[in-house]
Amino acid sequence: MGLAACRKEEAGAQGALPTLPDGLVASCAWASGEVEVRRPGSVYWEPVGTGALFREGDWLRTGELSQARVEFFLGGGLDLEPGTVVVVGLSPRGDGEQPEPMLTVELGSVRSVLSPKGDREGAVSIETSEGARVRIAARPGEQTPVVRISREGEGTAIAVTEGGARLQPEGAQQRTLVAGQLIELVAGAVGESASLIDFPKSLSPGIDARLRLAPGERVELRWVAVSGAGGYRVQVARDLSFRQLVRDERTEGTRLAIGCDGAELAWRVAARDSKGRTGEYGFARRLFCGREDLLIAPADGATHKGGQVDFSWREPPAGGRFQLVVASGRDLEASAVVRQWSVRESARVDGLRPGEYYWGVFLETGEPLFAEPRRLVVQRSGAGPKIRSPSEISNWGAR
Repeated sequence: MGLAACRKEEAGAQGALPTLPDGLVASCAWASGEVEVRRPGSVYWEPVGTGALFREGDWLRTGELSQARVEFFLGGGLDLEPGTVVVVGLSPRGDGEQPEPMLTVELGSVRSVLSPKGDREGAVSIETSEGARVRIAARPGEQTPVVRISREGEGTAIAVTEGGARLQPEGAQQRTLVAGQLIELVAGAVGESASLIDFPKSLSPGIDARLRLAPGERVELRWVAVSGAGGYRVQVARDLSFRQLVRDERTEGTRLAIGCDGAELAWRVAARDSKGRTGEYGFARRLFCGREDLLIAPADGATHKGGQVDFSWREPPAGGRFQLVVASGRDLEASAVVRQWSVRESARVDGLRPGEYYWGVFLETGEPLFAEPRRLVVQRSGAGPKIRSPSEISNWGAR
């Protein structure tokens, strides 16, 4: 069934409620990495991608470094963070009222944007594993709130990160939360509102730092400790939207060493409070990593007479064995004429014929010790310098 067939029907002039075909409630707007669904009554998880359709009672999960966005046909959407498991459905309302999106967060975190439409509130209902239910809503004309629902600490935490929202727990008094506040549902009971923990200030590398690294060398990310923090969550991605994650780490300290091999990366840090609840991420920083050239001799473009050539390089932090590759073209792997292993930072090659060559050195892992291959021209050695005898010697023995 195509996604176009699942559009909701707009309410008519008489206020008819939209209908959903075949019990469908949502679709996958985009997915990155391992995203799976488990249908009601099934024990198997199936991979899904952009355009996948979800029915009431479907379980969704994201793997490590994986994310997804789910959009409800009745309005509103969810951004699933890595390592998240949720159940999607609909929350029934009173007679003549439109159902609203509902979800249960079993593990991890999701973000929901509550977007009022026309004279209708933007709303989503949260149901916990213990059976507690809370309706989160925003009135038309109010700033569109962003809400994060997490299952990280002792219960289910509901935090407002932008705008403000009204929370109506089932059988309890209505609450109002503004940006930076949260409440936690523990064992079915609604706790008091609390403040999100502050985000850390990044220290180094600096903004848009440009580094040249040797193979095996790592970059240390550092940030300022946050008062009351029980740990931190660090994300590293290949884009500023953090959809292409390469690291998603939890650490207790204020530094983390990462690999950064010839890449452009972005990184950000959030603090976790004493109950394990994650706050908001601080400002992201970009990091540009280039490869340091460890080759020493011959220099790039050097001319050498004779087929015996001595090559040398510096040892990287990783150490190990080295493979010298001499090739007839810039693509060393495709046009190699010499491959020679060495346990030292030097090697001698005999028998190179006159011509143009390119060379480089690799670790056992295949990681190069250079940014670009070096060019080398080998010439014939010749017969050596000529000594000319003078045809006439004058002033012999003169003083």
